[in-house]
Amino acid sequence: RLADSLNALARLYTSYNQSTWDPARAISLATRACELLQWKSARHLETLASAYADSGDFKLAMKHQSAALKLLGQHDARTGRIRLELYKLGQNAR
Repeated sequence: RLADSLNALARLYTSYNQSTWDPARAISLATRACELLQWKSARHLETLASAYADSGDFKLAMKHQSAALKLLGQHDARTGRIRLELYKLGQNAR
């Protein structure tokens, strides 16, 4: 699926590898992936949140992580809540 490919590329651009780190590109790709899935995929929303955190925009990181939490199952929500708390502290969830 195109959305999954875009999400994988966005993840690549949020890695801390100097040669691939590009938060702006990650935001663009992750946003497009979320649009394709009508904002209903927690995994894709978490990628977008991470990209915003990488760019230093923790307000939008919190917004998208909160949206992801609403879609996550109980088991996965624990990690999602930890990410949200880190974003609230102005830290990336790595």
